[in-house]
Amino acid sequence: MGSLPPSLDLPADPKHGQQRQIDESTLLNLFKAQQNHLNYFFRHLDLSQALSFSQTLLNTTGTIFFSGVGKSGFVANKISQTLVSLGIRASFLNPVDALHGDIGALSSLDVLVLFSKSGNTDELLRLVPCARAKAIQMVFGDTVAIALMGARNLTKEEYATNHPAGRIGKSLIFKVKDVMKKQNELPVCREGDLIMDQLVELTSKGCGCLLVVDPDHHLIGTFTDGDLRRTLKASGEAIFKLTVGEMCNRNPRTIGPDAMAVEAMKKMESPPSPVQFLPVIRDQNVLIGIITLHGLVSAGL
Repeated sequence: MGSLPPSLDLPADPKHGQQRQIDESTLLNLFKAQQNHLNYFFRHLDLSQALSFSQTLLNTTGTIFFSGVGKSGFVANKISQTLVSLGIRASFLNPVDALHGDIGALSSLDVLVLFSKSGNTDELLRLVPCARAKAIQMVFGDTVAIALMGARNLTKEEYATNHPAGRIGKSLIFKVKDVMKKQNELPVCREGDLIMDQLVELTSKGCGCLLVVDPDHHLIGTFTDGDLRRTLKASGEAIFKLTVGEMCNRNPRTIGPDAMAVEAMKKMESPPSPVQFLPVIRDQNVLIGIITLHGLVSAGL
């Protein structure tokens, strides 16, 4: 991040008609104050207690419940969600609801973790102390979560199964066949077709190319909108007599349906020059689909 400007302009104060500003030194002092709170916490952290706490969570055979009031409650909820994402049975227990029957969800196999800055409810109502406690609790909880992840030997693949909608999950789960276009979505033509007769097919399928196939659907080559521009520039009016087969690329990059989608993206971006799509082929070079860079980005990869 670059250096902050001398001041940050804010909307004018409606009462006085003056432009409000935040001084750089004031903002910097606030960040330093937060850093001091974190440093104080780690200097006074009892590592043996932290280790014992982490080991208890690791050895739990039931569910790990987290609970807290106010800002501590938000942190407790967040940490429970983090552990769930690691495949650990965890849940947030609202302390108010617990007193009205939800405490019945607890069993002797479970662990209940209570978050509070000092155990004094009145202090939790104070904004600044709560904000400080929230920052430290979040760091502590995430650190413990990382320790549990390592102790459980959680792999990326296992993490991905708990995050199917996240980018990491998609990159480790989605295969080419899951995100490719197929059948009627494919911009196909024959090598004997005239280029000018295939303009609608070239532009209407949103792939930026034509996939040239033989009668048995074997891939012969590709013809892109870039090829069209280059051919028009080089041939002029002669383009009206040229066939797709005469001008297509007969050695395009391809990929199989069972390859990972993230590998398709890497292949598109590889030297000597990036491409925007890959024909998807199976045995004997039979065309079954196309995967596009736009499709991969739209899928969140």
